Amino acid sequence: RLNSSHLVISYAVFCLKKNRPISIIAFSFLVYTFFLMIRRPPRSTLFPYTTLFRSHSHELGGQPGKVRLLGYRDNAVMASYRDAINYGIATNTTPSIFNVRYGEKSKYGFGTDFEQAINANLGSFLRAMWSDGRTETDAFTEVDRSIAGGISLKGTDWGRAQDTVGFSLIGNGLSRDRRDYLQAGGISFFIGDGALRYRPETIFESYYNWNVAKHTWLTADYQHIANPAYNADRGPVEVFGMRLHFEY
Repeated sequence: RLNSSHLVISYAVFCLKKNRPISIIAFSFLVYTFFLMIRRPPRSTLFPYTTLFRSHSHELGGQPGKVRLLGYRDNAVMASYRDAINYGIATNTTPSIFNVRYGEKSKYGFGTDFEQAINANLGSFLRAMWSDGRTETDAFTEVDRSIAGGISLKGTDWGRAQDTVGFSLIGNGLSRDRRDYLQAGGISFFIGDGALRYRPETIFESYYNWNVAKHTWLTADYQHIANPAYNADRGPVEVFGMRLHFEY
């Protein structure tokens, strides 16, 4: 999953190559990313990660589509959730990944992405992933199982061919080890509030991408999150967003 830090770093490299100034916002994100990444578990210096990726383009009913498959194995000095739970039981303390972060461990998982055009204006996608979920989060979202589907529709039918409206539904889940750790009061990389009444996290998202002017788009986004951070005692949460995109 591509996150904002990758985009900002890519933008910074582009500016440096073109001898262009870096914006204050981009510089602030770079500083934030640096301090975030130094808190991550250290990676192995020998074969830190292995990624297998395959992509296949096809046509169904005369419409283009694409299938992508991803497999990965990541090695780092990471804590095991089960080790943290056992340590907490042995010492009669709240489990903490910081008490058992020793020795190199592996994290592995799989992902797939299916994209298919229905016609010239309507497109669809289906994505799924699975991770073993035995060790602490290395980076990005805290999720061990996820499935997402959605559609996007160009505005040709209402005279706005450069506009796009989209809808998606996402379901996220946690592994048994991570779930038990959070239920015992542990705190993970992003989530944990001392207790957990586990439910899968469900997200509905919709957006409208409006072509304001040539090379300029304004996107309004809405998300409804049920059981945020996998806790039935939290939420739901309504998120409203706005994004301005321009090209030059």
